[in-house]
Amino acid sequence: GNSKDIEIQNLKTLLSKLQADYDKLKETNNSNIEKLKKTTIYYVLKIKKNQLKEDLNNLEERNHTLNLSSNKINVLEEENK
Repeated sequence: GNSKDIEIQNLKTLLSKLQADYDKLKETNNSNIEKLKKTTIYYVLKIKKNQLKEDLNNLEERNHTLNLSSNKINVLEEENK
């Protein structure tokens, strides 16, 4: 029975090593998932910020065009008086 006891002990040791390795991998995996989430959020926000900048530029251009048109209309109205 002695060699069986040794074998069982070895298996138990191996099992606890595997459990420790598994726990470590799980921890690393969770950490990587968190990092990935943060990175993804960062890039999504960066893209949204660029889109907003573009939208703002477009609005400023349209505003400028509207102001020019408004000025022309005012000039024409003055001439028609």
